[in-house]
Amino acid sequence: MAAFSSEVGETNEIQTEGQDDGGLGERDGGDHAQDNGDEGEFPQRGKRARVHTSFNDFHVDPKWVSCTLGSHPFICHPDKQSAYFTKFSRLHGILQNYRLISLGSGISVNNKEVLEISDRTKPMMPKMMDAFLLYARAVYVRHFSKPQLNKIVFLETKFTTALMKSWKKFSQVAVKDRHRFKFGDCVMDHLEFDSVDLPPPERLYLPFNFDRDHWVDIAVDTIAGTMTVIDCNCSLRMDGAIKKELAPMSLMFPHVLRQSSANKRVSKAKPFSIHRPKGIPQNSIMSDSGVTTALLIMFHSVGGIGSLQDAHTREDGQGVSGVGCQVF
Repeated sequence: MAAFSSEVGETNEIQTEGQDDGGLGERDGGDHAQDNGDEGEFPQRGKRARVHTSFNDFHVDPKWVSCTLGSHPFICHPDKQSAYFTKFSRLHGILQNYRLISLGSGISVNNKEVLEISDRTKPMMPKMMDAFLLYARAVYVRHFSKPQLNKIVFLETKFTTALMKSWKKFSQVAVKDRHRFKFGDCVMDHLEFDSVDLPPPERLYLPFNFDRDHWVDIAVDTIAGTMTVIDCNCSLRMDGAIKKELAPMSLMFPHVLRQSSANKRVSKAKPFSIHRPKGIPQNSIMSDSGVTTALLIMFHSVGGIGSLQDAHTREDGQGVSGVGCQVF
């Protein structure tokens, strides 16, 4: 619960005087615990040696984790999985006939495209990934409706495509003049938020497709200046290859955020660092990468990297246990 609260901005401000923030300063999102009041507010210190702890090294018993599944907005509790599978079978039968489904934001899908999600016989189309992100955005906003808690933005695949297309012109500009480069509306329209008076989002989620057959997610921390690559099949590319392919994005992101009216906090044009964490649930089935990545995005948006490392895939390769049945 402490990890969950910290992700949505409700940090536990119980830091003892003189104790450094240790792992708290390194958690996803970059928020730091606030200092308490004056020294007189604390009881007199004992003579025993101070013990420093880090929440990054703390592990919760899986039995306790299973008791909190019902509170996770993207997880189906094990007791309800059979009901969801029944609904899934009924929906699968309904979609055998032609239907056009509007998802809002100008996106619509037909019955065949929806069935491709369940069949997973070929890589997911960008339009279907956008459909997943629309769902994720709707669920997330419903649970974190207060503006001060809603610190996450799920960006469509069109943003990533438009940003990468800008690289050719951006790279031709001298380094000392790149702060003057203006990105087009096809990029900036995705970063126009409801109000400039509210704090800018702390994390951006960008689905990225390698060679049109493998999806990954890029979680951009706008405060720490980092790009976390959430990859469900790390065997396909070495870390060096990932960094090389995403280098244009890491160079452009500081300038994109500075151009956005809501992100004036980005004062330096230092390239964003790129890293791919270990311990992410793996799925070697190529046609599953789209669905698996969408589910990992949903996990990470609520619980950070720790929730991904605690998740596990089913032995039959059908995705991340406990989540997929609710999404479908």
